[in-house]
Amino acid sequence: MIAYFKAAETDPGLLGQTIPVPGTFNHQQTILPQITLTPNQTYTVEELINRMIIYSDNQAYELLQEYIDNQILVKTYTDLGIDISQAYDDPTGNIISVKSYASFFRILFNASYLNKDTSEKALKLLSQT
Repeated sequence: MIAYFKAAETDPGLLGQTIPVPGTFNHQQTILPQITLTPNQTYTVEELINRMIIYSDNQAYELLQEYIDNQILVKTYTDLGIDISQAYDDPTGNIISVKSYASFFRILFNASYLNKDTSEKALKLLSQT
């Protein structure tokens, strides 16, 4: 979410771009979200971010992950002081410590990475989980 919101500060049309959901989608999710994505339908980046955060929708997460330029993700992690070098060695993908995870809330609350409006938007979205 933070990577997309940061990119949208310089590319306002990004959140309105659409991503198609494939007809068949093999994603890993033990507990399905209350509302699932419809195959062969398109969703805006913003709609997918909302579903990813509010409903913990792994399918929305995976679509967003595939769509974003990997360099944007790497830059975001680097800017926020997250070492992702171990991600390639950890098959679970758990690369963020509790301390680092908590720092995201401080960064959003202080609007120290995203601008004030975007930080507020992110915090409001997180409050809906």
